[in-house]
Amino acid sequence: MRKSVSHGQNGWFLENNTVRLFLTETGGHMAPVSFFHSSKKPLEPYFISPWQDEHQIPERPVLRPMRGDFFCVPFGIENAYRKEEHPSHGESAVGQWESPTVTMEGEDVFLSTRIRTKIREGSVRKEIFLKKDESVIYQRHIIEGFTGPLSLGHHAILAEPGKGRFLISHSPIQFGMVAPRREPAYRTQEYYSLSPSARFTRIEKVPTIWKEDPYTDCSVFPAREGFGDVLQIYQRQPRAQGKPAWICAGAPSEGYLWFALKNPEILNSTILWMENRGRHQVPWSGRTCCLGLEDVRSYFAEGLKYSARKNPLSEIGIPTSLRLKEKQALTVPYIQGVARITKSFGKVTHARFDKSGVSFFDADENRVEVPVSWGFLFE
Repeated sequence: MRKSVSHGQNGWFLENNTVRLFLTETGGHMAPVSFFHSSKKPLEPYFISPWQDEHQIPERPVLRPMRGDFFCVPFGIENAYRKEEHPSHGESAVGQWESPTVTMEGEDVFLSTRIRTKIREGSVRKEIFLKKDESVIYQRHIIEGFTGPLSLGHHAILAEPGKGRFLISHSPIQFGMVAPRREPAYRTQEYYSLSPSARFTRIEKVPTIWKEDPYTDCSVFPAREGFGDVLQIYQRQPRAQGKPAWICAGAPSEGYLWFALKNPEILNSTILWMENRGRHQVPWSGRTCCLGLEDVRSYFAEGLKYSARKNPLSEIGIPTSLRLKEKQALTVPYIQGVARITKSFGKVTHARFDKSGVSFFDADENRVEVPVSWGFLFE
């Protein structure tokens, strides 16, 4: 498979009749991704950081290829743990992935690549599947050789949807919490609007730092221009075991619904990173608008140091890390996809899974059906 270049990064293209994606060699970041790429109106929902096509090199390595979706192990910013000094979001998000092997069976395509980690000796194998006629990306990461606690997760980032807004919804949750903050809103050149460490039960009503406007609706984005906010929601286990948890971002103005499906027993929470021009350090420079929907097992993005020890979530029974025993491998499956919707399709209120795939419904019972083999999450 030959290397290519896309938006300043070396990597590889993978495609079938429905999906075309680019995977960076550095960090294994996935974007651009074009769904329905051979149609008259392909859809490209993922964010690509604006500095990719500039000459500046960000100080933090994870920002250099930053785009689309990438797998983080350990997940988070402060990843110093005992004698380990992991980079922000882990070696899997900043290191060099091996040249992949690609196999094809008709219009089904399979990619496999690997990164060998040094800070915690082991390896992570990345597998990507594209199936004929499906606007879906199947991913699997196999972690081998690691011993000890881990925070981990996917870091999907969506681009601002033109002149419209995302309508965000999710499967049932226990509750949510705003990220803790150790600095005032202005001291680090980052501005936030949500009340640090505040708990909530609905993303439509999240506490703010303002007395005159104490709540805001975080199910709509972009909102609160000039601020960058982080919150985390904690999924309930589905009543019927073996059913996925899900999160959606509908962009009716652009004609698409993005969704992600996961096994909630592995990735038990979702971080919403709502960046609306609130960061003013280089390379952000107050110009970045994107939506992170990050399915994780982690204590926010605080990193392994905080996720592996007691914290306000683990003390009430929400696991924020997992512990691998020697020679124990861990497989993390994940599904992302896109469906076309009309401009009248509202915010998703519920989902129904059956043998043919998943159907998403809005409040008026309008439905969009997506063929997807969601049993992949439980194999």
